[in-house]
Amino acid sequence: MAQAAQQNFVAGERFDVRNPRSGAIDYHFDAPSTAQLQADLAALRVAQRAWSARSQDERIAVLKRWRAAWLARQPAITAALAIDTGRHLIATSEVGSVLGMIDRWCGDAPKLALEEDFRSPSNPNISYHSQYVPYPLVGIISPWNFPVSLCFIDAIPALLAGCAVYVKPSEVTPRFVVPAMQSIADVPELAAVFRLQPGGRATGEALVGLADIVCFTGSVATGRAVAENAARHFVPAFLELGGNDPLIITASADLERATDVALRATCLATGQACQSIERVYVHRSLYDRFVAR
Repeated sequence: MAQAAQQNFVAGERFDVRNPRSGAIDYHFDAPSTAQLQADLAALRVAQRAWSARSQDERIAVLKRWRAAWLARQPAITAALAIDTGRHLIATSEVGSVLGMIDRWCGDAPKLALEEDFRSPSNPNISYHSQYVPYPLVGIISPWNFPVSLCFIDAIPALLAGCAVYVKPSEVTPRFVVPAMQSIADVPELAAVFRLQPGGRATGEALVGLADIVCFTGSVATGRAVAENAARHFVPAFLELGGNDPLIITASADLERATDVALRATCLATGQACQSIERVYVHRSLYDRFVAR
């Protein structure tokens, strides 16, 4: 199975990956060439037709089978992720969160794509019928700070909607891809429409131009470039970009709780999280005691 998963990683630009614990470069992968990327996406588009023709209950059943495969591969995925991030406890939680995502979306999916008949509020003589149709191919570019959860948080609902999905995880944290793809290969119906392939900037830029819709999580600067590239191809782009998060502590705040929250929110994942606190505004009446704590 490992050999089958590795065959997806066709030669292209070679990337060296550094182990954050030792500082050594101890992992390598090849990004896809443009021709290979185009071929992979074309295959996903063909398979998507049959996938979208399945009933939603059938797609839910496939995702539930993948849940079991993910659970079986969870130790290997966690170990690979922990090497790249240097965070074993957070890696354990992050990989486990995928199970919750599958459960949540399998439960919610039937309620999200219901057909609806309604009349125009401005002209009662006009009636409408709404029907949801999946985008054939979703391209996802995910970041390095939470490589697993921010990869699947968009992929799972897209799959349940009937889309095919191609994910380009960060080239900084790619080790989880092999065991993750092994879990996907355990469910052939899913493997036909779902692929993860790490790559660099060139892969991401090409993906934006070839997908029907793009989801990107990352920096403001790169997000702006993704949005501009997507606009040139008339491709919708959903962006979750880095912020500048403040914490406001009011005069009525519980000081003990406020200091605990400030410390945790600042240091979570060594500050490498989109919700990490970067500045704190403290009411003048609490300032000295807050700083002292």
